[in-house]
Amino acid sequence: MRLAFGDGFASLAGKFFGKLRPAFLYGKSVEGSLACFTATLISAYAVCGNMRIAFTAAFTAMVVEALPIGDYDNLLLPVTVGMAVQVAFLVW
Repeated sequence: MRLAFGDGFASLAGKFFGKLRPAFLYGKSVEGSLACFTATLISAYAVCGNMRIAFTAAFTAMVVEALPIGDYDNLLLPVTVGMAVQVAFLVW
């Protein structure tokens, strides 16, 4: 549920403020990716209270959101972030 914040904020920030669109993001904006990272970091930290885990979730969400996979990011984002957080819990 909290991952919806990141993807939603990425979309809004990209549409309204997105000026930097490097070729490697395939049309997506740096501003949108940073908004995804920030929203996910804040909401993940609010839930788990662990900055390492929250950073792992936010970074993974930002990378997956920036991939040129169209609407499949809505499916891939929660699965990938969930797996990354599970691994991070095991490591830390």
